[in-house]
Amino acid sequence: MITVDTNILVRYIVRDDSKQAKIAQDFLTQHECLVLRTVVLELVWVLSSGYKLPKTTVIEQVRHILCLPTVITEDVDNVLQALEWYEQGIDFTDALHLAVSIDESNGFATFDKGIMNTSKRINIEHKIHFLSSQE
Repeated sequence: MITVDTNILVRYIVRDDSKQAKIAQDFLTQHECLVLRTVVLELVWVLSSGYKLPKTTVIEQVRHILCLPTVITEDVDNVLQALEWYEQGIDFTDALHLAVSIDESNGFATFDKGIMNTSKRINIEHKIHFLSSQE
């Protein structure tokens, strides 16, 4: 199994360099590839912020990558959960932090009230510890 970098997945999806896109496609279809959750995090950021792709396209393309028969994704259940929450309106980075923390801790502490509010709105059943600077 070979761990792949974000740039290979970006070329595969956006095809902005035809030679690299072909190489990426051939590589992904001919090798068993490991996609780390940090690579998925960067991929979502690059596609949405760098390439300004619509959220629905980003989600569709990331799910496509994760479903390729030659791709194994690190912590796939938490990554898929984070994608679902991202689809429902929470920032993907925050969603991934929350999804991973469910397995690893008794809650998630933050100064970001938005995470707490959004997680309540979409019914994430994980304890969010909001640390307030107000006495």
